[in-house]
Amino acid sequence: MSKRPARPKALKGQTEAWLSKVVDLLKGVGLACLYLGGCLDAASALADEVVQFESATVKPTQLQERNAQERGEIAKPVPGIPLRGYLTRPPGEGPFPAIVVLHGCAGVLSNDREVWLERLSSWGYVALVVDSFGTRGIKDTCHSLLSDRVYDAYGALEFLSKDSSVDPRRVALMGFSAGGIATLEAVQLGGAERLMDHKFSVAIAYYPNC
Repeated sequence: MSKRPARPKALKGQTEAWLSKVVDLLKGVGLACLYLGGCLDAASALADEVVQFESATVKPTQLQERNAQERGEIAKPVPGIPLRGYLTRPPGEGPFPAIVVLHGCAGVLSNDREVWLERLSSWGYVALVVDSFGTRGIKDTCHSLLSDRVYDAYGALEFLSKDSSVDPRRVALMGFSAGGIATLEAVQLGGAERLMDHKFSVAIAYYPNC
């Protein structure tokens, strides 16, 4: 497996400071509060904007390409599907760090659209909650898993990377429950990440196996 190129010292220092800040901000939020649907004393606000984007294109792996060549075929990428998201930006011009949020197995809840968007934007982050179910016509996945959510996350990352208000070097991925499982899968070594042009700087998974 090839090693990632070393980051320049200045960029590495900035990244480490960004990671430390994200962890410090998020670790203070109690799991009980998160699991029960959010702290009641948190300010609430609907997303500033409903946005449309596509999940990331699924590129063929080297093995798939090699197998296709042996059959005299060409391995083709699988295009993404349309998705909906809820986007909130902090005041100011940026560029800001950003966080992609993956909901749990029950879909996008008020806690996702209100409490977390308000909390993250008040901390200075652009926040994008990805709705993985709406355009797919799915009610919930509480008795199954939707593996395509990994590509939903990277589609959101691609979308934010083109936004002038976002610093593409500082985009985190955060997921809850089933979204936490997708978060871990999105950044695991040897997984989908190696096929993506953009990478998440940090990943936070809350109760991924509940």
